[in-house]
Amino acid sequence: MRGVVKSIVCFVDEGHKHEVFGVDIAWDHPVQVLNIRNTYPDHFQFLHMDSIEASQLFHDSSIDILFIDTIHTYEHTMREYAAWLPKMKAGGIILMDDLFRDNMIQAWNEIPGRVKLRRD
Repeated sequence: MRGVVKSIVCFVDEGHKHEVFGVDIAWDHPVQVLNIRNTYPDHFQFLHMDSIEASQLFHDSSIDILFIDTIHTYEHTMREYAAWLPKMKAGGIILMDDLFRDNMIQAWNEIPGRVKLRRD
């Protein structure tokens, strides 16, 4: 299922160097990308690629906050979660959208976590 991921946004704190990364296989939100780039001119990178492949570009335990906006299939959501989980710092936060969709409900219910909060 390569090349179908909607988007990933992650916030990385490497020492005292804070970075914002956007990953998207599609180029369908250029205004939003430009707004983020303008807000964080020295700290934003946009990676136009598949998010599972992009996860390999990040060190383990390097991401503070991760937002996953996927294609909303159970299988792909679980693969994305598995690819990005090692990249999360202890206590890091993973955000997901569209949890009301059937496939996302199943993924949400199966994703492990000590603390999970769902706000529909």
